[in-house]
Amino acid sequence: MKRTKKLTVAAILVALCVVILSVGSLVEVLDLCTVFVASLMVAFAVAELGSPWQWLVFAASAVLSVLLVPNKYAAWEYALVVGVLPILKQYWERLPRPIAFLLKFVSFNVLFAGVLCLFLFALGMPLEPLSLFGVTVTRGAEIAILAGLANLCFFIYDYLLTVLAVAYVRRIRPRFARFLDS
Repeated sequence: MKRTKKLTVAAILVALCVVILSVGSLVEVLDLCTVFVASLMVAFAVAELGSPWQWLVFAASAVLSVLLVPNKYAAWEYALVVGVLPILKQYWERLPRPIAFLLKFVSFNVLFAGVLCLFLFALGMPLEPLSLFGVTVTRGAEIAILAGLANLCFFIYDYLLTVLAVAYVRRIRPRFARFLDS
């Protein structure tokens, strides 16, 4: 693919990321779902553009989303955690499966802990009080529950990203090959 075509595709992917995250800001329930959907644009850049374009798509979409998207939590979640996961996944999955699994797990948890610390301690944004079965949960247990749910979502996301990547390469990519390869 020629350099100008790669630049055009990268710009379109960045714009789509920002639009998707903005839609998530309009509908409060969809904010974190759109973070994962926006990361599919980075996954497309990994599959079609390669390095350094995948990093360009991620960096530009992260900066623009933090600046333009009204829901700052979703924008920072994309910029600091979910947006980079497709790129890291590509590198980790070149290793043997148990090592790749461990590295994906550790990298997600380090990134997630960084965002959690940023919002809780640096920006002073409190967690909403959590009550389970009428019992108010302590702050430490609340963070542990949040981390557990985040890891569950990450494993589902990682699995679905693999399924979507395989489906894209086998079924969709051949249809777009004439547009992308010229």
